[in-house]
Amino acid sequence: MVGNVKDEFLTEIDVHRIEMSKQYLVYIFQKKTIKFYNLIDNQHVSISEHSIDILNISLSRNSVNLAFIDIDNSIYLYNPLKDVYLQVNVIGIGKIKGIMWDHSSLEQNFLIIYDQVNVFSCHLVKQSIYDEHAVVSNYVTKIGINQEVLYVKNGQLLLLDSNIQIHYELLTCYTYVEPNGNLDTLKLNQSFEKCLYLNRFKLAWNYCVLIDEKDQYEKLALKSLIFLNVDISLQVYRHLKKTSKSMVFSTFKNEEEMKVLCGHIYQFNGKFNEAQNLFMNSSKPNLALQMRRNLLQWDEALRLAQTISPGSVELITLQYAQELELHEDTSKALVMYNTSIENHDSFKGVKEDIPQNYIEICKGGISRCLIQSGQIREGINMALELDKKDLKLECAEILEKLKQWNEAANLYEKCNIYDKAAECYIRNKNWEAVERQLEFVHQPRLFYQFARAKEASGELEKSVLYYKKAEEYDHAIRIYLDKLNNPEDAVILVQQTDSINAAKRLARYFENTLQDYASAVQFLVLSKCHAEAFKIAQMHNQMEVYSAIVGDNASIDDFKSLSLYFYEKKDYLRAANFSFKCKEYKKALINYISASKLNEKESIEGSIKTVGVANDDQLVSYLIEFLLGDVDGIPKDARYLFKLYMALKKYPEAAKTAIIIANEEQADGNFRNARDTLLIMELELRKQGIDPSSEMLNNLMLLQSYLMIKVHAVQKNHMLAARLLIRIANNISKFNKHSVKILTFAVLQCNYANLNKSAFKFAATLLQPDKKEYIDKKHRKMIELVVRKQKSIQILPTKSPCCYCKEAFDEMELLCPKCEKHLPYCIITGCHYSVTEILECPNCHYGSYKCTFEEYLENVNECPMCCFEISIDSLIWKKIS
Repeated sequence: MVGNVKDEFLTEIDVHRIEMSKQYLVYIFQKKTIKFYNLIDNQHVSISEHSIDILNISLSRNSVNLAFIDIDNSIYLYNPLKDVYLQVNVIGIGKIKGIMWDHSSLEQNFLIIYDQVNVFSCHLVKQSIYDEHAVVSNYVTKIGINQEVLYVKNGQLLLLDSNIQIHYELLTCYTYVEPNGNLDTLKLNQSFEKCLYLNRFKLAWNYCVLIDEKDQYEKLALKSLIFLNVDISLQVYRHLKKTSKSMVFSTFKNEEEMKVLCGHIYQFNGKFNEAQNLFMNSSKPNLALQMRRNLLQWDEALRLAQTISPGSVELITLQYAQELELHEDTSKALVMYNTSIENHDSFKGVKEDIPQNYIEICKGGISRCLIQSGQIREGINMALELDKKDLKLECAEILEKLKQWNEAANLYEKCNIYDKAAECYIRNKNWEAVERQLEFVHQPRLFYQFARAKEASGELEKSVLYYKKAEEYDHAIRIYLDKLNNPEDAVILVQQTDSINAAKRLARYFENTLQDYASAVQFLVLSKCHAEAFKIAQMHNQMEVYSAIVGDNASIDDFKSLSLYFYEKKDYLRAANFSFKCKEYKKALINYISASKLNEKESIEGSIKTVGVANDDQLVSYLIEFLLGDVDGIPKDARYLFKLYMALKKYPEAAKTAIIIANEEQADGNFRNARDTLLIMELELRKQGIDPSSEMLNNLMLLQSYLMIKVHAVQKNHMLAARLLIRIANNISKFNKHSVKILTFAVLQCNYANLNKSAFKFAATLLQPDKKEYIDKKHRKMIELVVRKQKSIQILPTKSPCCYCKEAFDEMELLCPKCEKHLPYCIITGCHYSVTEILECPNCHYGSYKCTFEEYLENVNECPMCCFEISIDSLIWKKIS
């Protein structure tokens, strides 16, 4: 092979410069001709002639890259495979001394160019979205004037000085520092820029993260994208959370065909013509069509489709027509819609998927465009022929914009859009058609417009009806009063609607026309004209009416005026009520007490409410003195004192008063009232965290036991009735006025239950002189017989365990003989509990055994203690602790 080369050279007389790599030998023939000789194939592969003499050449050791210098001090790069020259312009360089390719296989596209003292680097870019080009670095490396460049590898220069000493120098563009967080921003940015020049994008990413500036991220993304490193660009945009760009990259990052990949990148950068050229010259020309469609550039899309995808023309034409219609280019849109139908009928090849209702869509577009271009009747007829609600609605909206009211209303009506139909008919003053819609209309303003029209035409009843539907009550009242002379219906309407303006108009009518001042005051108050109502009421002696109507809605000054007015009229109760409303509590209390002679209950309850709100000890003391009779010598019912203490939250005093009241009720035979009084007090005390007294609890238990006796006697449960009567009889002093009646009943029930000893005991008590004469005659003989024929048989009491210590004893006893605790009891049977879980009333929280409570509620639906309405489902399980 070498011999052949030598023979080849023998034929060449004028050879100047020679460079050789593993595969090629390059030499300059006759100073201008560049010849590439393939050492493997043993033949010339390229012969090219430069325009002027060549001084020096450099061949890359690992590629076909050739650089040369000519006599004009110009540098060129020559690609023998493409036979292309590329001039390299180096700014600031002197007389070029030499050129040299980097000997590293990784840096085979890097060339150094140097003069006496400066070394410049040049990057031959082969893989990018652009054509092959050279990029000269701004970074200049200084060398000594007497130093010669011998070699360059990986950016490292090997230099020889005049003393034949070897030196090493790293090119400036390679002098970047390793990325770390301790570097200042300036050094990080300098290193980042050098990495971009060297196409070291992964390393540039590390600098970006440390710099953390959006501009640098964007620069890296753009540069890496230009050099087809899509992965780095994708990484950057994901980091910047630019989801849309990331998604775009994801669609083409794995593309293997270079032209397609570059086309996508051009498209991404907004260079659509360049992208189209690349797509059209690739294996995927349809991408160019898709791009133009996405850009809504329909003219270009149609031109491309006719060439590369005739089956798409039909759908593109439709889309183009829709775009034109959207931009109100009606005449051109109409042409395109018609063209769409023609294309559909004429093209017989394979078509792109089109909607099943393609023709309907086209005709719908035609109908809309016809209407917009003034051919209204033709457009409407086509829409009606297609009979699509959406299309009719669209046409109606267009007609409405064109102020074609009747036609728009007709289409709205066919679409069941009655409010819009009515509105258009109103604009056209087609009242007959309007009335046809009103049954289905919802908007009040349409009713109002129709009502005005009917009023103008004299149809007053119909006008009133639609003013009401429009909630324009003031106008309805106006017609009732001014035109129909019908105040009765006007009053009904105002009372039904609470319309302020309508009430004000009606008040004026009553005042000025009918001189009915009471009604005028009423409706002025309803219209919130309190000052005017007060003035009329005062002038025409209607203050009672005003005070009754005003309630709590007047001002403080109005309340004061009312209080003074009624005080002067000696109507102390009303005066007190209005003094209370204006927070003059002392005046209110004095007036309430003054009114108590005529209205005791209402006045005293008002007094209690007043001192409860006032929180004034002086007023409290005065009211207590009044209730005790210290003011007028007449003590008042103790219930009032109880209510006062409750209002003041003085619960201990209220409890003592409650016991007194209960004792009085009990003495009068009002056992249920007595029980309820004690229960209310006991529940309130527990609510406030206060333990009721044992006296109160014992009295409550006795009264509940007494009230349950009749229930058991009626159910012929004589044993339980007798046991409860024994409990009452053993405390007969608390029922002194009714002792004979209770003891008589006890003898009867004990006799029925075979409790003979107890029957004898109570019968003997009844026959004592102080009670004998009060025994009912129909029971006297039986009682005497019980005493004369005393029986010794007595059924022993049933025992049940204590719910705390489990000691068994008489179930009717409520004090455990062992643990000495007072036991809770069943409110129905009166027995102490022997279990730890019961059912209780959700209101008073007293309870009973489950089976006992359920049996009781079969006959009644209220609690036996508090009389609150309950059911079995509403009862609550309670654990006794």
